[in-house]
Amino acid sequence: MFAYTVPILYRGDVWLFGKIWTVFGISGWFFCIYPVKGWSHAIFHLVIALMPPMLLRAACELPASQEQIQRAMQCIMLQQDSDLS
Repeated sequence: MFAYTVPILYRGDVWLFGKIWTVFGISGWFFCIYPVKGWSHAIFHLVIALMPPMLLRAACELPASQEQIQRAMQCIMLQQDSDLS
């Protein structure tokens, strides 16, 4: 987990890095400590579900992703043009 979040910190996005590790911490706490007995595992899953959108945001902001994002946008625009015809 540390290996794929360090680049976010290296890039200077301290706020996102902190949010990601806060989610890891809270979900880990629910998973390890089991503070609400049998519900803890379910809460762990709910909390850790916050992670993918944050990681996707970070991936979309990478310079290496920009060409693919532009290509996807072009495809969407072409599809919309063909739908209007």
